[in-house]
Amino acid sequence: MARLKTIFRCQACGHSASKPMGQCLGCSEWNTMAEEVVETRPIGLADSAAEARGQRTSFSSAVTALKDANETPEKRTPVGIAELDRLFGGGVVPGQVILLAGPPGIGKSTLMLQAAAKLAEKG
Repeated sequence: MARLKTIFRCQACGHSASKPMGQCLGCSEWNTMAEEVVETRPIGLADSAAEARGQRTSFSSAVTALKDANETPEKRTPVGIAELDRLFGGGVVPGQVILLAGPPGIGKSTLMLQAAAKLAEKG
């Protein structure tokens, strides 16, 4: 069941907004936003959530079953602190983001400074 929705589209660049604006956020032109009524489908009827929002992705990838996925081990760099290396699965992976959380004053910054010093010693 399609629903009608009002959008405001820039006549200069095509940028759309849900509310009327004097200046287009896409191209910064003034007084180019025109009201349009478009038809929308509920997400369940669309092929994807992105399509339901009117967006298209520029890439696609095939779905692979987890049992068929190739697991390539990442190259890990040991930190040099035995317990940290154990927690990190043998070391840190280049480009990895690690969230270190804890109450104030527990030593998070000190631990990371020690880890940075150990990694700097290795070069």
